[in-house]
Amino acid sequence: MLFSDFFSKPYIDFDSDFAENPSCRAAILKFGRLLIEHGCEVHITVWDKQFKGMDDFIKANGAEAFKEAVANALTLEEWERQLKKSDRKKAVSTPNNSLTLPARTREVVCQKYENSTNDYIPDTAPIAEQNFVQKSEFALYGNGHWVSIAGQLYHWVGSHYELRPEAEERRRIGDWLNTYSEKVKGVWVNNRAKSGNINEVLNWVVNRTAVDPNKINPDGLNCSNGVVKINLDGSHSLVSHNPSQIYTYVGGKYDPGVDPTDCDRLLECLEPAQRKIFRRC
Repeated sequence: MLFSDFFSKPYIDFDSDFAENPSCRAAILKFGRLLIEHGCEVHITVWDKQFKGMDDFIKANGAEAFKEAVANALTLEEWERQLKKSDRKKAVSTPNNSLTLPARTREVVCQKYENSTNDYIPDTAPIAEQNFVQKSEFALYGNGHWVSIAGQLYHWVGSHYELRPEAEERRRIGDWLNTYSEKVKGVWVNNRAKSGNINEVLNWVVNRTAVDPNKINPDGLNCSNGVVKINLDGSHSLVSHNPSQIYTYVGGKYDPGVDPTDCDRLLECLEPAQRKIFRRC
């Protein structure tokens, strides 16, 4: 899908009370990450809490003030970092003096047979920080389409899935971990640059992208310019390549107008019965 500049840089303008609404914060973060996965540069517009929605803000301050707020919008990463900083300040300023431990919260999804959207119970847990495995998956495998077959990774190259040598993937993961740093006791360190962490990331991605072997190389002939499908009436048609169709090979170009002379000469080498079977195949 192609995006114009407008759609490649979306601005999310939620009501200003999102800071006190954990489910709203979680929804913004989830939506923003989905947009980033599709190549968007996401920004979050914020304004003073005395104005709830953008309509209230514009009514009180005018369109130019809103344009300025948009111009100063935070990236999704900056917005998330600011929220966490604010949460830490609140935790310090409001100590828990109760003898009773606070109740643990988690995301709960209640699914009924009617499959109604009203059955969703939003979570009240704070936004979780991704660990290094999740971050490496997003950085290295967030773009394009990947599948794993029998423990081996394949990458979509436009017409089929191509095997990625394990040695190259291990090196690629190792190079990323070698530049990844985390803050430990106030000091930034490359504490994930270990061979065991390479295995952890690779195994995670392999398990996350595993596909059913029965879905590999489905019916049809995968050609360089599309997939030839046989219709129920015996005819055939050419359909576009689709990453949801997991082919691990690609053949020559399909051309219904090609000169059949050479093919007919080869078929003459076969007995009539064998020629009939060959044509059916």
